[in-house]
Amino acid sequence: MKVDSTHGIYLSLGSSSICDSNGTLVLLCDGYNLYGKDFEYLDGGYQLADSSFYIFEDGFSTYSQTSIILPFDSNNFSLIHTSSSDSNLNNVWLTSKL
Repeated sequence: MKVDSTHGIYLSLGSSSICDSNGTLVLLCDGYNLYGKDFEYLDGGYQLADSSFYIFEDGFSTYSQTSIILPFDSNNFSLIHTSSSDSNLNNVWLTSKL
């Protein structure tokens, strides 16, 4: 499968991906959701961020460095992503936009 990395929410600023040694996509994260090689949500990969923050950000991140996927071996990976609590969203993010 060829993936156009210049368009679409999957590969916006906050996304990360990892491929196998042949260049085949293994995992893809848009900052708040984790997808498999067929762009399907992985089990437990939908809405990784707090629900209020997820809704506030329209379900994906446009901020740089929102996620990173680290390989441990050919079948084990660790995902690091950012989020915000309801309290932080309400008291910092939303008040700073007023």
